[in-house]
Amino acid sequence: ICMGFFAVLWIFRHHFVTRGLMFSVFILLNGIERFFMEFIKVNPKHCLGNICYTQAQWIALLFILMGVAGLIWIYRNKQKAKKQNLPLT
Repeated sequence: ICMGFFAVLWIFRHHFVTRGLMFSVFILLNGIERFFMEFIKVNPKHCLGNICYTQAQWIALLFILMGVAGLIWIYRNKQKAKKQNLPLT
């Protein structure tokens, strides 16, 4: 799965012109892959209320949140730059 993600990111590498966009997409994809891969493995579960996941799944959820937060941050900065007529980087 990670090799497939690498291939997709490599093919679309020229489309990621905004700094941090490719990293955010990678973190998001890696978190999703790790979250679902951990359902196959047998590891002890850690519960937070009624939600029980393995330690790796909790970390994967953090990766997913970081990837989404990065995408939102990049999008907002891009919108702010357009309003202020600043160069996009």
